[in-house]
Amino acid sequence: MASWIDRHWAGRSNPWCVYTRLAAALGLVAAVGSYRTLGPDAAIPVGLCLLFILVNPFIFPAPRSKSAWATRAVLGQRRWRERRAWDRPTLLRILSALAYLPALILAFEGMRGEAAVFALVALFLKLGYLDWMARFHDRIAGASPEAA
Repeated sequence: MASWIDRHWAGRSNPWCVYTRLAAALGLVAAVGSYRTLGPDAAIPVGLCLLFILVNPFIFPAPRSKSAWATRAVLGQRRWRERRAWDRPTLLRILSALAYLPALILAFEGMRGEAAVFALVALFLKLGYLDWMARFHDRIAGASPEAA
């Protein structure tokens, strides 16, 4: 029987999970930005986005194939995190997360254009990180068949 962690990573490696999680992060910025229009009712779209981000890895099944770029990125990410090293990919991941902070603050303040810029910067940093992880997976999978 697969552990909870194995199930979590299996769902996360589904390409639909990866792409919808990326979209949900952008959706969260838009939901926070709706506060100026919706007032306290903006808690509903914000809560729905956060709930989706939380349950996302568990609603998608494990992918049928490991050939998709997003699947290889997540599989590489799982192996990379075992290393627990401070390096460029880790920096990309942290910078991506940090770029979402001003995006959320600016969205809350009603500065949607500026929030969109920071959200896109965060997205591109995250995509750079995921691409690094996909290439890392390809390298370790090529080195040993059991690593894939």
